[in-house]
Amino acid sequence: MIAIRGLALAAVAGALAIAFAPRGAAEPGRASLALAAPYVATRSPLDNYLALARQIERACKHQGVRGLDVRKQERDCARETMDRLVGRMDRADLAAIHDFSIGRPADSFRMLAVR
Repeated sequence: MIAIRGLALAAVAGALAIAFAPRGAAEPGRASLALAAPYVATRSPLDNYLALARQIERACKHQGVRGLDVRKQERDCARETMDRLVGRMDRADLAAIHDFSIGRPADSFRMLAVR
């Protein structure tokens, strides 16, 4: 049980490192994000998804007074980051929750492949 949990945490840490690695010269001006919300196997997938979403929103949020354009950039940052993270974590349960939350039809092929 401990080995499985450790493996799951290592996989999430690796996915986070890949998802938020700097893009280099291909996308100048794009900042990298560091998150500390691992996937916890004892929690429900929804709780894990919400914890990741909160971390991403905090990481994308600017401090101080923000205009409408900055708020739009924050929402876009959070949406794009969550989309990339869920795609790279390769967990059908998180993907289904994410697809539902953004109004995208669920990818049943991916869900069946996990079974």
